[in-house]
Amino acid sequence: MSDSCSKNYNVLLTDGAPTNDVETHTLVANLPNWFATLNRTDCTGTGLDGECTDDIAEYLFKNDISSTQPDDQIVTTHTIGFSINLPILAQTAAVSEGGYFLADDVESLSLALMRIFTDINEESLSFAAPAVAVNSFNRTQNFNDLYLTAFNASEKTHWPGNLKKYRIARSTIVDSTDTPAVNPVTGFFEDTAQSYWSITADGNNVEVGGAASQLPKYLHQSDREYEPRRCIESGRYRELRCIYACRLWPYRVCG
Repeated sequence: MSDSCSKNYNVLLTDGAPTNDVETHTLVANLPNWFATLNRTDCTGTGLDGECTDDIAEYLFKNDISSTQPDDQIVTTHTIGFSINLPILAQTAAVSEGGYFLADDVESLSLALMRIFTDINEESLSFAAPAVAVNSFNRTQNFNDLYLTAFNASEKTHWPGNLKKYRIARSTIVDSTDTPAVNPVTGFFEDTAQSYWSITADGNNVEVGGAASQLPKYLHQSDREYEPRRCIESGRYRELRCIYACRLWPYRVCG
């Protein structure tokens, strides 16, 4: 592990119940910080085959697996049952905030893997280079406003994105409450950070707050306010609003 900002995942795929695994519960206490992390010396199962699977997943999710990197490095475990539905797989995923999927053929297995990869990608926040507002009357001076575009990578055509505003004060990026917005250790926004235009803390969540929260909400075809014919009949201003709505959501039917 060379990057403290990287995400770590396990994907456990099986087509049968665990076998020949009856001694793990006698060994887990030897793992670093096992007791300090889980507050127990053994697994929660009865010592049967595979009963420690969920305990180990919980340990990897709660324990810092790298002492050489700043902040806590944890592992999320996703599980897939292929032609089998095992409660231990569901529990293993649940304790590490992963997903549990069932598959019984190539198509459903591919779909399960794609959903896992999608979840992983959506947790990887992407940013473009920030921009600082410039004084249009004096190009040698900058304002303190900082604008940042952010998006979530997805396998779909549509990538959720947003434009967020912060300020630079005391050589630090601050949010709308004048509180430092970036964690100096991880380099990510604090979970409690609240960008401008946001009514609640939005942190690293691309789809919350920001300029996107100020845009008109999507209107269904049945909503007549933006129906083009009525827009035209009601005057130029309403027509421009209708055209704007159609361009903003090109997949809606206008007409």
